[in-house]
Amino acid sequence: MTPPTGDGVLDEALEILAGTGPEYPPFGFSNHGPMAAEALVALGRDDAVLPWVEGYRDRLAEGPAPGAQLGDEWVEALGNQSRLPDWVATFSVALAEAPWTNVVGQWAPRLLPGVAADAFHGVIRTAHAIRALEGHVNELRTAELAQGLAVWATGFQALPGRPAAGSVPLGPADALAEVRVLTDEERGQPVSIVEGLGAVGRVADFEPVIRLPGAPENPAAYLTDLVDLFVRVARRQMVDPLSTIVFVHTVTGPSAVAVLLPHLDGTGATAATQYAWQATAGLYAAYADPTRTVDNPPVTLARDDLVDRAVATGDEHAIKFTETCLRSGGSEAFRADAAAHAIGFL
Repeated sequence: MTPPTGDGVLDEALEILAGTGPEYPPFGFSNHGPMAAEALVALGRDDAVLPWVEGYRDRLAEGPAPGAQLGDEWVEALGNQSRLPDWVATFSVALAEAPWTNVVGQWAPRLLPGVAADAFHGVIRTAHAIRALEGHVNELRTAELAQGLAVWATGFQALPGRPAAGSVPLGPADALAEVRVLTDEERGQPVSIVEGLGAVGRVADFEPVIRLPGAPENPAAYLTDLVDLFVRVARRQMVDPLSTIVFVHTVTGPSAVAVLLPHLDGTGATAATQYAWQATAGLYAAYADPTRTVDNPPVTLARDDLVDRAVATGDEHAIKFTETCLRSGGSEAFRADAAAHAIGFL
């Protein structure tokens, strides 16, 4: 039998993963199955999708029972993990009644202040679903978008500060130089990225950070520059498995936000850029060590060899980070080196 390719293999993967919960026990890690499957297809590794998904499926718990559509109380339900079934129902109904592009255009601006949700996983899962729908619209992909938006809504995590008119705009590198890294005492000992970002939320001087980019004239270009900057930051900060996981998200998170931009109006695109910057800067403040330097030579790998190494790890973060690095802007050689460095820890 000829294995399915492209759209077919992705849909088969989504069917295998349908009905699984947003996390897998006992650690509460996010369900990366649909995200990694879509990334493997984007990397041209259709052959690896089903073997990876079938193995990953064994880790996952079943999803909760169906919930009830939210009404005006949706604001109070933001950030409430127990309301996941209700959020899935809400987005499922919305997507049945209107084109998916309209639903994203309506709901993404409401969710953007909490884009740090679940360590960026809400927006990342949403972005992978959007990319799938941009290729082909069907029930499986639409249901996956409902799941992604629901994960974003239930994990909603707002950091202190809101965009303000009249601030002096700074590019990503100059803005990052203004971000104070937390002390060890301020950080405490977080057991998750969500808790690490919570420490940032308790520091008063983080509140102005969101205003550092101003209102970028070209949100897409700003996010490209932000991703490129954090590929370089990540290369310096990834020194063990934990720091690697954290700084992978400083790249995959804002890259996911960039996927939303074509589906937002001008105001929404500006806000997306500002909140993506804020959440990424929050991870930097919570986890970075500014004294770290790159002390090992760059790795030079051809694209296919790099992808093969990522797939061979079996690790969802290695797959997604490699796909993001190979897709994003900046120096191709440097992005390949950063991905290879991360793969070494993952």
